[in-house]
Amino acid sequence: SRSDGESLKPEGSDFKLIKALLEFHPKGPEKSKDMVGLKVGKSTQGDNRCFFMVKEGQPDEDVSLKKCVDAVELNPPYV
Repeated sequence: SRSDGESLKPEGSDFKLIKALLEFHPKGPEKSKDMVGLKVGKSTQGDNRCFFMVKEGQPDEDVSLKKCVDAVELNPPYV
């Protein structure tokens, strides 16, 4: 479990997994442009926690992993 605001380490398996999932987001390439990191934080839409993309010189942007997983389920990459 990570604390709010804690960054994921780029060499860590959790970072690699989330980054790979982001490729399946409907707006993946657009959303991940200029991404320099990932962190965990409190959602701006309720009391949930979520992942945020950290971008150089820009505000952190929350990302829906549900959209990523939904896209994988609709078109599994290895089936």
